[in-house]
Amino acid sequence: MLAGRTMADGHHAWLAPTFEISVAVLIALCLALAGSALMRARVMARVGVERSLTALWPRLAVAQFVLFTGMERAEGTHATLLGYAVQVAVAFVAALVLSLFARLLARCIDSAHEAGRYFERLFAEVATIIPRRAVWCPGTLAVQIGSHRFVRPPPHS
Repeated sequence: MLAGRTMADGHHAWLAPTFEISVAVLIALCLALAGSALMRARVMARVGVERSLTALWPRLAVAQFVLFTGMERAEGTHATLLGYAVQVAVAFVAALVLSLFARLLARCIDSAHEAGRYFERLFAEVATIIPRRAVWCPGTLAVQIGSHRFVRPPPHS
């Protein structure tokens, strides 16, 4: 953390790294709160786009084109047709993987609801079999069984 920093003023050398870490933690906290607010607002709700390859692929291809062009311009080079062709292929593969993963998640969510209903029925039936008040106290068990059962065996000679 202090690499590259002078220790000329050793009394307050901790102040700058502490401030940097505090700002990073504050930014992370703000991002977490913003993500939580977006999730509660159902912005990230399930829609049909993520499961449809034909709806997702053009969106990813446009995003790949824009990002690839911006990256090439920032590097000072020009984008070529081969580069754009690679971006289209990458967008197709990413759309395929994302749509398959979204379908898997949808099936897991549906199965989770079904499993939840199964467990509710199972525990409702078990609750009728098990008595409401179970006594597991060892002292109570000893009184119920009788103390004559807990006689010490004779010593070995």
